[in-house]
Order: sequence, then C-alpha cells, then structure tokens
Amino acid sequence: MAIILDKKRKQYYIQYYINNYDGSTTKVKIRNKNWTTEFGKKRLKLLEDEIVEEDKKKRIINYHGRVANSLDNVLNDYIKEKYLTNKEGTAYSQKLFINKYIKPNFKIKQPIDKAISIISVNKYKVSMQGVDLCPKMINFGYAILRAVIDYACSLDMFSFEMGGKIKLLLKPIKEAKKPKKELQFWTVEEYNKFINSFAEDEKKWKLLFEVTYWGALRIGELLGLKFKDINYANKTISIKRQLDKHGHDATTKNSSSSNSVTLPTFLMDELKIYEEENCPNPDDYIFFIKHTSRTSIKRVMDAHIELAGVPHITKHGLRHSMASRMINQGVNILVVSKHLRHASTQQTLDTYSHLFPNINKDIIDKLV
Repeated sequence: MAIILDKKRKQYYIQYYINNYDGSTTKVKIRNKNWTTEFGKKRLKLLEDEIVEEDKKKRIINYHGRVANSLDNVLNDYIKEKYLTNKEGTAYSQKLFINKYIKPNFKIKQPIDKAISIISVNKYKVSMQGVDLCPKMINFGYAILRAVIDYACSLDMFSFEMGGKIKLLLKPIKEAKKPKKELQFWTVEEYNKFINSFAEDEKKWKLLFEVTYWGALRIGELLGLKFKDINYANKTISIKRQLDKHGHDATTKNSSSSNSVTLPTFLMDELKIYEEENCPNPDDYIFFIKHTSRTSIKRVMDAHIELAGVPHITKHGLRHSMASRMINQGVNILVVSKHLRHASTQQTLDTYSHLFPNINKDIIDKLV
C-alpha cells in the first residue's frame, strides 16, 4: 500500500494491489475529493488500513463482471488448474465429485469466505453420512475441499486462520480395514488354454493378449504402444506412455513404469510379421489406429475365457499371471521386479508375498 500525491488535482490517493481469481494482480487506486493537501498525509495514513480493507470487501465483482471469488468460480478455476497440473483422469475424478457432491451442498453463488464456513461444512459432513459412499470416497471429498481452501487462501480469497479451522473439521474418517483381495491369476496351463482358443482370423486379438501377458503390461500401457517403441534387435518394447480411459495420451503410472520390457523371440517374430502385413507409420498405435474401448477388450477376453473353460480373471490378471509364472519358475526377485517395472523389490514382495511362503526357509537352509 502507498499514499501518493496527485499533483494536478492536489489530492492524495491510496494505491494497493489486489489478487484476481486467475492469479494475476490488479493495481487499485482509491480516491476521495476530501483527501486534499490540507487534509494531510499523516491523517490519511491513520485511516489507510481501514479504508483498504473496506474497499477489498466491495470488490467482489471483477473486470469481467462476474463474482470473482464466488465459490462456484473458485471451484471451476480449481478444476482448470487440476487439468493443467495433474493427469486427466485424476482431474476428471475430482470434477465429477465436485459437481455431484460439493456444489449441491453449498451456496456456490456466494463469495467463498461466506459459502464455506464452520456451519456449512458441518452441514456438508452430515449430508455425506446420508449418501451411499464408502469412507474412502468421503475422505476423497474432504481432501478436495481442503485443497480448494488452500487454493483460495493462496489467492487471498480466504483467510489462512479460518482455513486452518475448517480444515480441522475435514480430517479423514477412519476406514475399516478390508481383507486384502486375493490376486486373480492363471497357471501356465490355464493361460495356454486361453491363448489357444483364438482362431486364425483373430490374429490381432491373440497378439494383443500375448503382448499383455508376456510384457506384464497394464491395459493403458498396452493401448499406448506404438510401432516405433519396438526394438527387434534387443527384443524389447519401450513403455513410454499410456492411453487413459478417454483415449488420450498420458504419462505412465510412475517414473519406474517408463522402461523397456523384454519379450520372447517367438513373440517378437509375430510382431514383425504383423507389422509387415499392416505397413504402419512408426507413430501408429500397434493395436488400434483409433481409440478402442476397454470394454471391447473385456468383451473379447470374457468370450474366450468361456470358450477355453478357464477361471475368470480381469485384464490386469494377465500381469499377475506373468508375475506368478516367473516366481514359480524360480526367477530372481530382482528380475521379476524389473520386468514388472516396480519402484522397488519391496513392492514386488508386498504384492506377491503369498507366492513366497518358503522364502525365509530357503534362505536359512542355504546358510547351513
């Protein structure tokens, strides 16, 4: 803030900067015809803080003519920010929750510092208890609200003091511990029955499931494969991207997921023949030129599961099946972890601990 003399008018004015809803700043000048040189700078200085605070309260309409700090606009801007800084799927999930559960429970046309209060947040918590949502999803909503409050505080639309009090009300609720789901996977014999159920005219589908299985790929990684990712000399495919549920290129699950995977020679030969038959551009996706619904893959997989007469597993179960095969055949845990592109061997052990029932016994026996 500053008190400046307008020499032409021979009047003082107060100048300060205000943060806009979009993160930019605007220079504000407060004038009053009574603030003459006779009024005095020292006298105005005593009133400066009170005048500026009152002016800020009045400026809820920005230069676009909308309520700059209404809860509705803050939520919309928060979502836009998420699309810029997060994966599209993450941002989309938050957008859905905000539109379905947060906006209907608050007076979103009010300024955020009025719409979100201790009373309104407590009412929101009560309303969430009557909704058929699991504790995990309720906590997801609490986390979004806490993040929105932090976002508003960073733009000076919400006081940090009140934000801290309200966030204490939004502490995660305790979730009942669920028994760990038993991983679904096939034995080698069951996988062979499934893959051999494909007819001659279903080469592409058979190849798709073979690459998924031997590469231990996640479905998004499979769909994101391009012909330029194949290295026939090294017998590898490079995992550099994945396609999200909307068919858009996205980064892989984490940094360790972006890596190369070795495939058996017979499968590399099949990929070579497939590429020669299709004459693609290097930037073409291997299996689908256009986005293909994951539901279509599930439909084909389910049909062949029934045809082969093997236990039902999910698409991700193919990844578990390859891990199981490697572990049961005595492959070193480091090699298994690298093939699965886990961040550490500990992650591999935690996920597939039930497949290592005698690991400690074997180690001790070797020490004797």
